[in-house]
Amino acid sequence: MKWLNITFIKLTFSYLLGVLFGFFVGIDLMHALIICGCVFVVFSIIYVINRKRRLNPLYFGITAYLLLILLGIISVESRSSSHSNLHYSHQHYDAKQLHHIEARIVRQLKTTSYYSNYIALIQHIDETPSTGKVLLNINDKNSSIPLESTVLFAASFSEIPQPLNPYQFNYREYMKNREVYAQLKVDSLYLVQAENSDLSVIALSDQVRTKISASLQAAGFNQKSLQLIQALLLGQKQDLDKDLYQNYANAGVVHILAVSGLHVGIILLLLQWIFKPLELLPRGKLLKLILVILCLWCFAFIAGLSPSVLRAVTMFSFLSVGLNLKRKVSTINTLCISFMLLIILQPRIIFEVGFQLSYLAVLGIILFQPVFATWYKPRFKLDKLCWNTLTVTVAAQLGVLPLSLFYFHQFPGLFFISNLVIIPMLGIILGTGVVVIILSLIGYLPQVLVNLFENILNSLNRFVGWVATQEDFIFGNIYFTPIHLALFYLIIVSLFIGLKQIKYKPLLVSLLLLQSYWIFQKAQPVDNEFIIFHNGQKTMIGSKREDSLLLRHNYEYDIRDLNTYTNYITGANIKDVILAPITSIYTPKKEVVLVVDSLGVYYPFTNNTSPIILLRNSPRVNLKRLIDSLQPKQIIADGSNYISYTKRWENTCKKEKLLFHNTRENGAFIIK
Repeated sequence: MKWLNITFIKLTFSYLLGVLFGFFVGIDLMHALIICGCVFVVFSIIYVINRKRRLNPLYFGITAYLLLILLGIISVESRSSSHSNLHYSHQHYDAKQLHHIEARIVRQLKTTSYYSNYIALIQHIDETPSTGKVLLNINDKNSSIPLESTVLFAASFSEIPQPLNPYQFNYREYMKNREVYAQLKVDSLYLVQAENSDLSVIALSDQVRTKISASLQAAGFNQKSLQLIQALLLGQKQDLDKDLYQNYANAGVVHILAVSGLHVGIILLLLQWIFKPLELLPRGKLLKLILVILCLWCFAFIAGLSPSVLRAVTMFSFLSVGLNLKRKVSTINTLCISFMLLIILQPRIIFEVGFQLSYLAVLGIILFQPVFATWYKPRFKLDKLCWNTLTVTVAAQLGVLPLSLFYFHQFPGLFFISNLVIIPMLGIILGTGVVVIILSLIGYLPQVLVNLFENILNSLNRFVGWVATQEDFIFGNIYFTPIHLALFYLIIVSLFIGLKQIKYKPLLVSLLLLQSYWIFQKAQPVDNEFIIFHNGQKTMIGSKREDSLLLRHNYEYDIRDLNTYTNYITGANIKDVILAPITSIYTPKKEVVLVVDSLGVYYPFTNNTSPIILLRNSPRVNLKRLIDSLQPKQIIADGSNYISYTKRWENTCKKEKLLFHNTRENGAFIIK
């Protein structure tokens, strides 16, 4: 196929391979530079010889691709901030010691129940120059610090917590991929915001967004509408109502609440339509292209210049060039150029889920939508609009489906209906929203437009709420491994080849590979395990046998929406779950686990086996006496106990030289 022979695609893939190698394998920077220099010399010699007499192009291609792989490795190694001698990770800070820290706020994260969360760039520690990004937790959920502000505070360094239960999201690894290696918890009373003399572009953007929010509030928008406008147009979703956010998540359209490729793509289509008359002028196409790109970057400025917005606008700026060239090859080429530019400037962006989804969605549209469009030729404008929306939606969904299943483990069965309504509606909201923002800033926003815009937003919320209630069409807890991910993308590529060239042998082979993997999985022996999960204030005990789980708990409500439950069900590929109350004794794998609850009642154990004791619900027991009576081999304290009790029990076990497992610190206790 011609598009597969495009040299730039191969070069982009080579550079990406180098970046991935740099992250997951790594080569010392000096060694990489030396090897790169040697390859460059060979590349130059082959290039000079090739000019005089034609050589086998294979030699030139191999050295070129190898050179790009090495450049990708060098890019990763040279841009790692932890290599700096000033990075705080090279110092051994006592976790119990307070340090006077000066830092700059670079990103605002989602607010939790008790904390406002930011990523901050360290500038000084105890008046000593230092660097490196940290996770800053301020114990005031209403705290609002402008981006690029300098803050002064006293705090002690601590590690970002590891996941405490099996298959739980690894936040430490997530932050590590963003070069954040420690967290600082700060009391808002002891944090001072310094005055900044320099005003950066990001800080200016943050001020403009604050002014826009104030003008919209003054115009009379209610709180829920204001939150939705801030999410859809200003890139601020941290204040969204939890129930509203959950509705969008259940409907499978939560992605529209974060300004990303979808929003920028719709803005691009609107701009293409608005400026289309300029094509009639001399050099009109060039003028149109300049205005489109300028407007895209103005939107990025209003949306806060966040990483997701910057990557989306960069991608669609290049894509708009390809669209105006009216050539499919150019569109794929420009997509590759924007992709390569972004990973050159910021290699770690490949770990951003939004980055991956954006490019795969656009690639799916570029490749599959023209094929789908030939299947039916609409005669009227309405069915043409519906058919185009449907083909674009299905093509984008094909591009992101395996990745969505891998990350989110769910599939919204009504995605085509949702997108058929939401994408045109989002176009209306974005177009009208820009007008509303401009009019509110100049102080001339009529009430009739406020009411109209609120009605549109309310209609969107009602539709999303209706879709979210159709639970029979939401397929959740889908077991999906990295091997599934690779095989499904192989199937999609094979499907494209089949549709384009009418060659279905690759598709048949890829389907056979997937079926073989499923058979292989079924044939593998499945480990049984006994698990005492970590849960704050409550106890959960699981007994897994093959693909079934007996789950005992003391929750008074349905736990099927609890993350601990859903993560384990999905990750362990559980097909059948039985819920039951907690009992006082368990016998997993020839072990004996005795449970001592809040009543503190236990009976002398006469079996020759030393039991494992689970303390739950803060029992008031004399642990020394219990140890002398039962002679246990280990004590376990789960998250249902008071922290002060747990610390006291841990000290007792140290004196008695007895193993102690605190799920609050050590995570779930598992017997395989």
